[in-house]
Amino acid sequence: MISIDLSGKNALVCGASQGIGRACAIVLAKAGARVTAVARNAENFLNS
Repeated sequence: MISIDLSGKNALVCGASQGIGRACAIVLAKAGARVTAVARNAENFLNS
């Protein structure tokens, strides 16, 4: 996997409760970004 340092960067992820959006939010957070995650379904988002 590619190693990227996103420390000090901000990321906005739409559709973060499932699928690609969720995976992107996790990868960005692990890379050090401050992630703002948005989802249409709060229940799915909080349980993922």
